[in-house]
Amino acid sequence: MKAMEIFEKVKTHLLEQNALAMDEELVSCQYRSKEGLKCAVGCLIPDKLYEPIMEGNMVDGLLRDFHSLSPFLLAEDLSYKDGLGLLENLQYMHDNALTLNWPEELDEIQQELQDKLKAIGKA
Repeated sequence: MKAMEIFEKVKTHLLEQNALAMDEELVSCQYRSKEGLKCAVGCLIPDKLYEPIMEGNMVDGLLRDFHSLSPFLLAEDLSYKDGLGLLENLQYMHDNALTLNWPEELDEIQQELQDKLKAIGKA
């Protein structure tokens, strides 16, 4: 997928879900919660590739330890560093912003992404 496709998929998922994907103790965010909720990166992981041992890993750890996820997580029109940065920004927003602020936070991430794509001639 291209970067804007990844962004739009995550944005649509998070705004429809409108809830954090948290562990049972409500202490840490999860790629997939027991209730079936998915975080910003979790929604990009195909069901057939998800494994519970992924929980607790940062995005860079997922990409390092689960190579089969790369085509689903990394944007084909961004460098590894910029693709990872997009995922980390989306994940940080999911984990730290109040859900009522998600629309504005996502708008900021979208603008940053559009600026990045223009700067590298991919807009």
